Amino acid sequence: MKYGHRNPEAVTEVAAARLLSALGFGADLMYAVARVRCFGCPPYPQPRFRWLDAFFSREDRAVDFAPASVERPFPGKKIAAHGAPGWAWYELERIDPGGGANRAERDALRLVAVLLADWDNKAPNQRLVCLPGAEQAGGECREPFAFLQDVGATFGPLALDLEAWRKVPVWADREACRVDMKSLPYHGATFGEAEISEGGRKLLATELKQLRAAQVRDLFAAAGFAQFEAGPDANRDLDGWVRAFEVKVAEVADGPPCPTP
Repeated sequence: MKYGHRNPEAVTEVAAARLLSALGFGADLMYAVARVRCFGCPPYPQPRFRWLDAFFSREDRAVDFAPASVERPFPGKKIAAHGAPGWAWYELERIDPGGGANRAERDALRLVAVLLADWDNKAPNQRLVCLPGAEQAGGECREPFAFLQDVGATFGPLALDLEAWRKVPVWADREACRVDMKSLPYHGATFGEAEISEGGRKLLATELKQLRAAQVRDLFAAAGFAQFEAGPDANRDLDGWVRAFEVKVAEVADGPPCPTP
């Protein structure tokens, strides 16, 4: 759960997760709600000092968190290597294309991450699961699935900042179809420089161009962009977000084909 009038991730994660799902990528189901009422919760349910939160928690007292977003996790059993959670972007190249995602699918995922400005991509913010019914004896999995789990730090780069998001280019070099996140916080964290294949560019462009302006506006509206209280008025301009989104779609879809490796 993410919550609070001044926490942009309570809003942006809903929009980013729903967009990823609409485009055919995996994502948790995120819901924007007016409030969450919890009995026995501390005032801040993501504690820094557990002993202090325990002191203020009372089973007979309800605490309201408003507004909030709640999550229904993507189905599947988490896969962890030697206890390490998630996966880093530089590990995508280890995927066996014969039994997993091909080059175009991996590149489309990279490209949509850049479009969202998903800079907070440390390994725990991505998840690897075994899809339901795919577990085998001995702990093996027939159908592992990788997706972006925590996508709150998006549309910014520091989340819900329209002017900043407009300024983040999709391409580091359009002619070479090279992408990176060097201009974002932590220089893009685990996301290194990569050259996008034409198959990956076309795959994402085809999916993006199916979204109508009204659908994109509804996406931002349902996530609560217009009601978020912090920041400049421009951040509450749904039409402004739609126009910025359309510009980014054009950056992906327009122009010459990507070079053939």
